[in-house]
Amino acid sequence: AAAYVDVYGIFAMTDASNDGEISITAYGGGAGTDSTDSSSNANANVYGIYTYGSTDNTADLTIRAIGGFAESGGDGNPYASAYASSTAYGIYSEGDVNNTGDLTVIATANQAATLGSPAEAAGRAYGIHSYGDIHNEGDISVISQSGTAETNGGTADTTSIAYGIEAYGNVTNSGNITVTSNVPDGSTPARAYGIRMYNEGYLTNTGIIRASGDSAY
Repeated sequence: AAAYVDVYGIFAMTDASNDGEISITAYGGGAGTDSTDSSSNANANVYGIYTYGSTDNTADLTIRAIGGFAESGGDGNPYASAYASSTAYGIYSEGDVNNTGDLTVIATANQAATLGSPAEAAGRAYGIHSYGDIHNEGDISVISQSGTAETNGGTADTTSIAYGIEAYGNVTNSGNITVTSNVPDGSTPARAYGIRMYNEGYLTNTGIIRASGDSAY
């Protein structure tokens, strides 16, 4: 059983330039099955701007993903799994990003429950994710919260990860970044990254960065 929602404010196969405010709230549905060998998936994925090229944004973006409920039967069956997740991106770009707008991004997961295994409830939120270079002057606020995962003696996993900026190129940032990650039941560490960089890019930062979580960077 599956209940998916994928929402895009702007989806571009090439470069994109935006100067209009975007506000999106997306809710995941409910997925359930009584089968002893089937899984249930309830996922909400939201993108303010998604481009395969570069992105130029001057407007404020408010993006919220609220996960659904996933339930499965199958007492003791490892194939009777349940997955509930929410993923939110302010800007997702395959190319360079130039942003001066303020970004608010929130991902809240809900519940995954199964009599089998595993059960996973995950929240992931990204202010800006780019495989190119990032120049940001806007303030970024990111909040991620996991849901609850329940099994009948199987594997249960809750995950919360929040990124202000996730980059694979160079980053120049002058905006203030606030990142909060939370796992309510404390079963796994909540991770929060103000700016996370991969590869060997250069970072220039003059903004104030605040990251809150069990593991905060």
